[in-house]
Amino acid sequence: PTQGGQRVSSLSTGETIMSAMNISLIGGSGFVGRHLIRRLVDQGHQLKILSRHPQRHREILLSPNVKMVKADPSDLSSLSREFQGMDAVINLAGILNEPKHNGAGFHKVHVELPARITQAAKSAQVLRLLHVSALNASSDAPSFYLRSKADGETRIKAAAEYGAEVTLFRPSVLFGFDDQFTNRFKKLMEMIPMVFPLPGARARLQPLYVEDLVTAIASSLSKNETFGQDYNLCGPNRYFLHEIVSYIAAQSGLERTILPFSSRAERFQARMMEWVPGKPFTRDNLASLGVNSICKTPFPEEFGISPTPLEQVAPVWLSPHADQYDEYRSLARR
Repeated sequence: PTQGGQRVSSLSTGETIMSAMNISLIGGSGFVGRHLIRRLVDQGHQLKILSRHPQRHREILLSPNVKMVKADPSDLSSLSREFQGMDAVINLAGILNEPKHNGAGFHKVHVELPARITQAAKSAQVLRLLHVSALNASSDAPSFYLRSKADGETRIKAAAEYGAEVTLFRPSVLFGFDDQFTNRFKKLMEMIPMVFPLPGARARLQPLYVEDLVTAIASSLSKNETFGQDYNLCGPNRYFLHEIVSYIAAQSGLERTILPFSSRAERFQARMMEWVPGKPFTRDNLASLGVNSICKTPFPEEFGISPTPLEQVAPVWLSPHADQYDEYRSLARR
């Protein structure tokens, strides 16, 4: 493979990777992708973002050294063509909800796509693959989401059979300025006055700051010790979901009483919310909350990161009086 126009040795030799790489991102226009693009550009990498609808993400093209191309991820030949000359491929594609409720939507994105990425990477002889999965991904997990994530990991790891070096990341629930976690609860509470019914209130979570995740992803590109490794990644603190939602309400200036539901009531609410535009909560989401999203070990030392507490950064975007964009941009550069 080449990097910056220069040929480099196989990753399996254990030699240090050159700093500038040609990297292709799948799912680069999503939440994690937007943050990762900025980090990789700052490191001097050349990026190719694959998208079905590049015209919808023109803001990404404002970043230097970024090329967005129209490509169909469901077409193996399209992926193989776009992976030619790439030093690394990073798969960030994922969905939290599916159109129906039978697992088919999750299988398409979390299983079929990673399988095609592996095939295309083999065809293009890409020797470095990074893949973002989910904490608690397992073949016997209670939700379609988590089971499909586990199946997708197996498909990506198959790239090792042709000599690729694979690194896999399993983050807990993610938070950040533009997340679909803290902001979604804030918007829901703005719509529901006084008492806020909360399914899964006793679920335990260890939220991870998105900037800490992208730091781990970006740094792993040049860390040989991460080759072939799987990483469970969490923030520094554990909470019950109702504690997080109460915190979001307080920081947003919303006086709300958080009302936990019984098991039967929360299943009924999840079914009803599947019909709300945007599907803010589903039965599969509730099933995923049945497994505590916490890490048994501290953040891996090889990344040199002290994970960021929710309380350190969330007031920047939750406070009704914060100048959100300028403060967040300054904070993200720290």
